[in-house]
Amino acid sequence: MNPTRLSIVFACLILLLQAGDSFGATGTRLDKKSSNPTELANRRYQKGLKQADQADELLQQALMSDNKKNQDKLKKKALAKYGKAISLYQRALAVRPSMPDAQHNLIVAMIRSHQYAEAIAMLESSNARKTDKLAYEVEALLGLGQLDQAAHKYSDLSRMDSAGAERLLQTLNRFASSNWFPESPRISTWLEIRRDSASGSSR
Repeated sequence: MNPTRLSIVFACLILLLQAGDSFGATGTRLDKKSSNPTELANRRYQKGLKQADQADELLQQALMSDNKKNQDKLKKKALAKYGKAISLYQRALAVRPSMPDAQHNLIVAMIRSHQYAEAIAMLESSNARKTDKLAYEVEALLGLGQLDQAAHKYSDLSRMDSAGAERLLQTLNRFASSNWFPESPRISTWLEIRRDSASGSSR
């Protein structure tokens, strides 16, 4: 073989071997920063938090807006951000399942993005405080239209943390008044009954 051509062949082989070191068995490029599972999970979790914070801000803007068109636009953007946060939290947990904060924030993002059944399923194995679990269950059950079950959970929450139950009512009322829930009119009636009951018991 011509010496020049032989040199070219060897040079190509070297380049191929170097390229192979940068790719995994599936042919996807390896992330050099991902060699440590804990660090990778934390990075994904932090990115998820950023998306969720942006979603929360958009949601607050939607709740304060008096313009329905603008409100709907902000809600759509918020849902998209929550969706990205959910994906990042799930990817973090896939690498490091023992991340209570990631699990907690995943549940919150699922509830905010109307993934109520998925959130309830996660709550069953969650290590969250009992009062937090009850509050999330109330909101998720309301979102699913299971008002009677939500009432039972709310009663439990009221007995354990009356101040927390009152804060939950205020939050849910803001959501319902802006039609954030799929069944906001029914939920508004449910909330009114809870408020009247609370007012009567405090007299």
